[in-house]
Amino acid sequence: SVAVALVREDKRFQPRDHSGVTDGELERMVEAGRGGGARSGWDPALYDPVRVAVLDSVLYMFEGFHRLALARRCGVRVLEARVHRGFTVEEVGALARRSNLKTRPQEPLEEAAIYAADSERGASWEEVAGRYERRSPLYYERRASLFYLCDEIKAALRDKQIRVEYAEAIGALSRKGATRALQLYLRDLACSGKVRVEVFRALGAGLLKRAEDGG
Repeated sequence: SVAVALVREDKRFQPRDHSGVTDGELERMVEAGRGGGARSGWDPALYDPVRVAVLDSVLYMFEGFHRLALARRCGVRVLEARVHRGFTVEEVGALARRSNLKTRPQEPLEEAAIYAADSERGASWEEVAGRYERRSPLYYERRASLFYLCDEIKAALRDKQIRVEYAEAIGALSRKGATRALQLYLRDLACSGKVRVEVFRALGAGLLKRAEDGG
């Protein structure tokens, strides 16, 4: 068990858009607890367990943000927690990202940012796949490519104007140096719906090579 007041929340370990638990979510949690018979709203069985790491003698949370927020809201002073020692900041961050994906499916661009960060820290795609244990290494490589898209295509993806597999193909080319102009040209082609994704990937690769050759 740990004292609620002693557990620190740090944005480094809250990978889902760094906003923490919103007021709306918190109120829904309280109502769910009351609906289950808990007068105060405190029902720890409904939410993720708490895990904290000791970093320089300070307790930092990296899993269970909802349960901690609910405990504070309901006046709970001590809660059950699993305490981990001997981790570095980087290891705690990786655990937080993995937990975040395990418990809450992400939007494609959120996923991309997490996987790209792992890759840029030196992890191979096989290592990234092993961390999350969901799909093949190729899935993570392709999804991470969305991180490198220009802003206009990211916006089109959020608005569902372009299918994710086409955006991934453009992102892979962007990572290899495709210009914004080439990305936007490919976006328009993808949105036309006239080219199968396999052909689209090959076409994009050919256009990038041609641009690199000065054609």
